[in-house]
Amino acid sequence: MKLIEAHLKKINKPFVKSIQSPDGDIIDCVLTHLQPAFDRPELKTIVTLDPLEPLNGQRNDGIESELKQIWSSKGGSCPYGTIPIRRTSEYDILRSNPISKFGKKLSTQIHQNSTNDGHKYARGYVKEDEYYGAKAALNVWDPNVFNRGEYSVSQVWIATSGVPGHDDNTIEAGWTVNPTLYGDHSPRLFIYWTNDGYQSGCYNLLCSGFVQTNNKVAIGAAIGPISTYNGTQFDISLFIWKSPKNGNWWLKLGSDVVGYWPSRLFTDLGEHATLVAFGGEVFTFQTSGSHTSTQMGSGHFAKEGFGKASYIRNMEVVDGEFKLHPMSNVNISAENENCYDVKSGVADNWGSYIFFGGPGNNPKYNQTFALENESQNLKLIKAHLKKINKPFVKSIQSPDGDIIDCVLTHLQPAFDRPELKRTVPLDPWEPSDGRKNAEIEPELKQIWSSKGESCPHGTIPIRRTSEDDILRSVHFSNFGKKFSTIGQKEIETGHEHATAHIYGGEYYGAKAALNIWAPNVSNPTDFSDSQVWISTNLIPNHWTNTIEAGWTVNPKVFGDYSPRFFIYWTNDAYFKTGCYNLLCSGFVQTSNKIALGAAVVPISTYDDTQIDLTIFIWKSPRYGLWWLKVGPHVVGYWPSRLFTDLGDHATTIMFGGEVFSYETFRHTTTQMGSGHFSNEGFKKSAYIRNMRVVDKELKLHSMSDVSEVIVNADKANCYDVTSEVADNWGSYIFFGGPGRNPNCP
Repeated sequence: MKLIEAHLKKINKPFVKSIQSPDGDIIDCVLTHLQPAFDRPELKTIVTLDPLEPLNGQRNDGIESELKQIWSSKGGSCPYGTIPIRRTSEYDILRSNPISKFGKKLSTQIHQNSTNDGHKYARGYVKEDEYYGAKAALNVWDPNVFNRGEYSVSQVWIATSGVPGHDDNTIEAGWTVNPTLYGDHSPRLFIYWTNDGYQSGCYNLLCSGFVQTNNKVAIGAAIGPISTYNGTQFDISLFIWKSPKNGNWWLKLGSDVVGYWPSRLFTDLGEHATLVAFGGEVFTFQTSGSHTSTQMGSGHFAKEGFGKASYIRNMEVVDGEFKLHPMSNVNISAENENCYDVKSGVADNWGSYIFFGGPGNNPKYNQTFALENESQNLKLIKAHLKKINKPFVKSIQSPDGDIIDCVLTHLQPAFDRPELKRTVPLDPWEPSDGRKNAEIEPELKQIWSSKGESCPHGTIPIRRTSEDDILRSVHFSNFGKKFSTIGQKEIETGHEHATAHIYGGEYYGAKAALNIWAPNVSNPTDFSDSQVWISTNLIPNHWTNTIEAGWTVNPKVFGDYSPRFFIYWTNDAYFKTGCYNLLCSGFVQTSNKIALGAAVVPISTYDDTQIDLTIFIWKSPRYGLWWLKVGPHVVGYWPSRLFTDLGDHATTIMFGGEVFSYETFRHTTTQMGSGHFSNEGFKKSAYIRNMRVVDKELKLHSMSDVSEVIVNADKANCYDVTSEVADNWGSYIFFGGPGRNPNCP
């Protein structure tokens, strides 16, 4: 810890102003002459702040694509004479393994085949000439990064590579999703440099190197907005060139000159580059067995083209006469085109360009399951997909890549069980609130319907399951299921909770408003959720019955890191029965407005706007069905015949957060809630408010009025919970935490 504190003191400089970014970053406005570069006395040289730019030599390309960042999206800015620097935290350093590698890339010889060292490329390049700069517009996406230590980038390389007896010199810039470095899955602006094949140098301003002159751009900060599949596309214009006056390599983003890499940082790049490359890179420690599922670019192959595949357009290079020219005779390279590929082209408005990217592991080319007969495995998968993906009358392409099928209500998966096919009223009687003025319930908003799309009456929206969804499951038989969580020692089973509950009575429902966040999930098999549990457990010789609903970030089930609305049920403590959403025969959906398992928007932002959703589950006295209502919409019901003990009533009502992780060597860094502890309170930590329960007379009561509310956190130094009562919030909790931290090793 002393070493970490000393390093933080070295790189986090005194500031004149501090800005809290909506995404949780802290941006410090540091006096220009105090920035990390000037820890090297030899770099303290006066440089012209308005450098001469190379001549274009072509027609005017028009307005440059401007960089927009989240930290300044609400008007935050640093004063003149300062530069914005993303503050490094203890957690940032603790995520690095080993700590000595913090802020550095792992060694990669960019001129060699990289298949066996964990680096995967798909790019266009020119080489074996003298280059003095490069320029292009890079399409911005947020690819899924699935494993600890992995990252995905889109960038430019300006390098001297493959010179006999010389180490690689590189200058790099672009955007990256790098959870190890930044602690989240947001695309972020980055720069990098090295003069010895990645032994020295660093990202951004994490060492003495790059000299920043601009007060508008925070290197390492998140970019927003970003491109959406088959929707609006965003790109950033990036320009790097070598000044003929002093040999420094300047960086410009959009219309803003950001700063420079001093020529004295380099050996061979002190003269010129011999290679210019544009494209994508994925790094993984997974060098044997199945290929990583970390995506490159948009996660789609080059052939899908504009609006679907990632692009880099208007690729240009600076020649020895200090003139910009379109990159010609472009070479393209992809180590494994079945995982990531690249295609190049030339067009009038785009000049020289590439499309590139891919999903990584995919069923056509990679073996994921440990089965001897892969063809038999694929037959099983296709048969299961045919069973759960029902015929549809309409199909909707969601902006986030999901496909939502509008399925006739009587064809939904629940009715694969003939005994569930019975007529039920679509407008069930609700328990009385006991209050004169019931609050207006906010609607649940989902990405698939954000542009006005909808399913017709008589149908229900179902998220289509793909081969990839099933392949992410460790075992085919576990697809769509949770592991056992209740009635065992949670820490030993990988589950940790921070909850409030009551038990021992007869309960017939529960209602609350759940605050929505997008916690960082650091491993692809981890998940983090906020939910309600209605259950019968700890009954001797009886299996746990449970009904659950809430939001979750679960990359294993859904393939991304978006918060999604989910439901779950089991009647045998998660062993054989039950599933998420509509992935088995169970829950009967009646609403055409809500897609179970679809992504939720908008979400809460730290110290800013808070978003929540109201969930209400109750047992009907007429048929014994457990109904689900979200906001003002009745969604459907769990038939009572699904359950044993819950066929009568519940004995436990619980609200709070859950994190699951296989990591046992040290604690996971997967966050719960907002990723902040409960003591930070409103707008900073996650909450669940107006927690109520339904009694046997079908009346709603504040949970604290029914019984003593018991709060429990399995490991309070990692995730904690506090419970209170207030007039407008009734019985409520704040809960959550960052996972691994100095007090939670």
